[in-house]
Amino acid sequence: MPRRPDLDAAVDHLSSYTSREPWPARRREHLATMLGRIPALYGLDFESLFEEIHQIGHLSSMVGFVEEAFLSAEHGEERVNPIDDYLRRRGWQETPRAREYLLGIQSTPPSLYEVQDIGWGEWIEVRDRLRGGPTQRIGEHSASQTLQRWDCLVGRVVQPRGELMLTGGVLSLTLDTADRIEDLYRRVTKAGRTSVAALADELGVAPEKLGDAENAALRFVDRICFSVWLMALLDAARRPLPTLHNTDGDPLLFARARLPVAAGAADEIGRALDALAGWEREQAGEPRWTWARDPLDKMPTILGTARLERDALVVETNSSQRMEQALAALRVALGPLVGEALTSYEDPAHALSERGARTESKRDDRADTLPPEDTTAIAEALTRVKDAHYRRTLDEPVPMLGNRTPRQCARSKQGRTRLVRWLKQLENGELQQAARSGAAPYDMAWMWRELGVESEG
Repeated sequence: MPRRPDLDAAVDHLSSYTSREPWPARRREHLATMLGRIPALYGLDFESLFEEIHQIGHLSSMVGFVEEAFLSAEHGEERVNPIDDYLRRRGWQETPRAREYLLGIQSTPPSLYEVQDIGWGEWIEVRDRLRGGPTQRIGEHSASQTLQRWDCLVGRVVQPRGELMLTGGVLSLTLDTADRIEDLYRRVTKAGRTSVAALADELGVAPEKLGDAENAALRFVDRICFSVWLMALLDAARRPLPTLHNTDGDPLLFARARLPVAAGAADEIGRALDALAGWEREQAGEPRWTWARDPLDKMPTILGTARLERDALVVETNSSQRMEQALAALRVALGPLVGEALTSYEDPAHALSERGARTESKRDDRADTLPPEDTTAIAEALTRVKDAHYRRTLDEPVPMLGNRTPRQCARSKQGRTRLVRWLKQLENGELQQAARSGAAPYDMAWMWRELGVESEG
C-alpha cells in the first residue's frame, strides 16, 4: 500500500482526473458490473449495501478494491483504459516510479496471497495461492504490524523501480473465504465449454462475456475474488448468533436469584443446605455450596451454586429451568428462613462482550502494576499448560480432521492436507490472541516438526 509522497500524489492526481466526464458514468457502470446480482440477492440497493458494509467496517477496503478494478479495465466502445488515458495526457507530472506504479495497477491482476512470515514494521512474505511461484517479500510498514502468519488477503503486488509493494485495494479474508476463492478459481480454470455457462451464472457474468474457458479465470479474477469476499462478508454479518444450550438442552441464560435471609438464620440455613440432596459445601467452614447431578461421580454435572452473604442467599445457574428447579428445592428445605427470590437473567453473549470490554480497559493497568518476575512466571505457566494441552491433542480425535487424530492424519496425503490447514488455523489463532493481549505468542513450531509437516505450510 503506497505511503510514499510521489505514489500518493500520483493516485490523487489520477482520482481527480477520473472525476471528470466521461469517467464518472463509466465508474458507475463498472460498479454495477462488479456487484452483479449480489445487491438483489441480499435485498439491497446500492446505498443500503454500502451502508451495511460500512457498519461491518470494510467499506474503505471494498471501495479501494473496486476502484483499482475500474482503473485496470477498459471502458466504452473504444476500449479506453483510464490509467493509459491519464498518463498519455498528464503523465509528465509524475515521477518515473509513480508512472510505473500506476502501470502496475493497470497491468497486474489481483491474486490471493497467504502470509508466510513477517518482519514487524518492515516486510511481509507471501505465497500466491492462485498462480503459484516463489514466496515474495514485500516492503510493508503498516500491514506488517497488523497481519499474522497464515492470514490471507486479496490484492495486487506491483514492482515500481524493482521495489515489491502492495497497492491500496486490499481485501482481508478468513481462511474459509480464501479456500472458496481458490476453489472457484480452479473450477473456472479447469472448466470445459459445457460448464462455462454455469460458472458465468455463479459469477453474475453473461456467458458470452466470460469467453473461452482457458482465459476466463485470469480475465475475471477480480470478479471471482470480490464476489466471494463480499458474499462471505454479508453472510457472516447476517448469520444469527448460535443458540447456546447446557447439557440438559436448555437455552443458556445466566440466572441469579437473591433470597433475603431471616435475622439470625445463617447457621440454620447452612445446616439445611448441608443436608439437602445434591448440594455439597465447597470447602469446610465456607458458606458456598455446589449443586450437582450425581455428585459422587468423578465428573459430576454442575447445575448451580449458592453462597450465603450477610443478608441474602445468592443462587446462580445457567438456565431459567435450572433456576426454577433450584428455587423449588430451596423453598421446601429452607421454608421461612428465606424470603421471596428476586431473580435476574443475562444473555451470555452480552455478558461476555461486557466482560471482554472491561478486561481490555484494565489490561494495560494490570501490565504496568505486575512486577516483571510475576509476568514472566504467568507466561511460563501458561506455556506449560498449552504444551500439555497440545501434546494431548496430537493423540485425540479432532472434528475438523474427520474425527481422526493429528498423528493418524500425518500418515496419508489427504490427511496431511487437512492437518496442515488445521495447524494453520491453530497457529493463526494463537498469533491473533497474542497480538490482542500484547503477550509473546505461543511457539507452535514443535507441532509442525512432531507431525513431520514443517515443510508443507
